Amino acid sequence: MFHASYSRNADSERFTTLLERFSRECPEFDAWWREHVITAPVSGVKKLTGKDGVTRAFCYSTFTSNDSPALKLAIYVPAGPC
Repeated sequence: MFHASYSRNADSERFTTLLERFSRECPEFDAWWREHVITAPVSGVKKLTGKDGVTRAFCYSTFTSNDSPALKLAIYVPAGPC
């Protein structure tokens, strides 16, 4: 997902600075970055733990705006048949 975000923000000095920091501080980062994997799941199941300490499963779907690809909408519903 980070790679996909970078492709939309390649001219951003902040992104470049962040990439340099990751490369400097994470030995595995350069290998991961060279893999150039830009696919990301658009739906699935996530388990989230609330402030009450209870872990709950949610089905999610994500959508990208046609007018502004930087905008995304994620919808979560309690897990059942997804």
